[in-house]
This record gives sequence, C-alpha cells and structure tokens, in this order.
Amino acid sequence: MSRFGVRFSRACITLCIAGFFTVPCFGATNTNVSWISHDMEAYAALDVNRMLGVSFDTRVLYRALLWDHVRASAGISFTWMSPSLDGYFLSVRYENILDTGLGAGVSFIADIFPASLKAVHGIIPSLSWRMQFFFAEFGVALRSFTADSAAIWNIFHYASPVFETLFHYQIGCTFAFFNEFWTLTASFGNFDEFYIGNFGTIMLRMRNEFLVSAPWRVFADVTIRPSGSLALAGTYAVIFICIGGRVTL
Repeated sequence: MSRFGVRFSRACITLCIAGFFTVPCFGATNTNVSWISHDMEAYAALDVNRMLGVSFDTRVLYRALLWDHVRASAGISFTWMSPSLDGYFLSVRYENILDTGLGAGVSFIADIFPASLKAVHGIIPSLSWRMQFFFAEFGVALRSFTADSAAIWNIFHYASPVFETLFHYQIGCTFAFFNEFWTLTASFGNFDEFYIGNFGTIMLRMRNEFLVSAPWRVFADVTIRPSGSLALAGTYAVIFICIGGRVTL
C-alpha cells in the first residue's frame, strides 16, 4: 500500500477511537442520564527497556459503565520516540452477573512497533471475578504477528501465518486507606491494557492512587516485567513508570 494509504488508514482508526472517547462524554453531560457512569484517565509513561532502550509515551483511557453491568473501555498510546501511535485497545465486559462478582468479556489489543512497521494483535475472551478487595481474570489470548505496513494499524487484522494461543491471567488486591484518600492496588499477571505477554511472563504491577478533590484523583504506577514479548525471557528488564490523573465524569 502507498504511503498515503497507510496514513489514511491510521487517521481513520485514530478518529474512530477519538469518537469512542468523546461521544459518550458529551451525551452523558448534556442529558444528565443516570444509566451511565464513566471516567477518563491520562498519564505519562516512562518505559525503561534493556532490549529496546528508553521510550516516553502518553496514554489516554476511557471507561463507561452502562446499567451497572456493561463496561466498555478504550485506550490509545502515543510514543514520542517515532513519534507515532504505538498501541490501542477496545474492550467490552458484562460484570457482576447475578450479583456474584463474576464477569465475562472480550478485549482487542493492538501492540504496534511503528519504527519497524510491525505489530502484535490480540483477541482475548476472558472470565473474571471481582470482590471488594480481590480480583482475578483468566482467559485465552489469541495473538497474531503482522509485518504488513498497512495492516499493523488495524486491530481486527489477523490474517497472519504467525499465530499463537496463550493463557491469559491476572490476580490482585485493592486496599483503601484514610477514607479512600489513598488506594493501593497490587497485582501480578501476564498482560495489561496495551500489552499481551507470554504464559511465562510474570508482570508485577503496583498502583498508588490519591484523592485530590472529588471527582479528581492522581496516581503513580510501577510495573516490572520480563523484556521478551514474542519469546520467553528470563531477565526482568522492563520497568514501566506511569504518572497521571483520573476524573469521574
């Protein structure tokens, strides 16, 4: 595909995601409906990677909870090294089935490497269980690798001979202190919103979130994981540090 075609495809995908973010926000603000609650967060991320070097990203996430059960989420990641869009995700889940804390859903993740024009796309159906302090998620990640310069931007492109099926897991706890002024979340697993790891990946993640003034909160994340993504790596060589804010809309 021509360079113009690649840019056009990238622009269309970006506009679609931007629309996902903005349309529900304006709709809820203008109509003051009670069937939807949502929040948005933005943060700066420093990725210290022994294999790929140091990169600086900016990420924006939007989450909407409909009728207290249906959660729709989306996010985009922009790297300043290329600079370029380097990842995005879409997710839909049905939570707290019959008030049991159980949930089910599917996520789509595009982990893009714009400098080398490659990408890893994933479809992840999963089951979850969430209680007041504990949460867990287990599923199957169907991961496809593509080097098509146009297809890397299409999160629904899976026509690739390199295709993997991986176990998908995350377990964690959340604790609130000082009347929810400080919330601490600690988890381990093999994925996050923008990344699909191998079965042997053990990603340790800790989030400290502080209430500034309702509805505003600030947070700081620290994540440590192996440096390998397409092949197992035994050296924990990636430190991911995020600082940002979240607002309930």
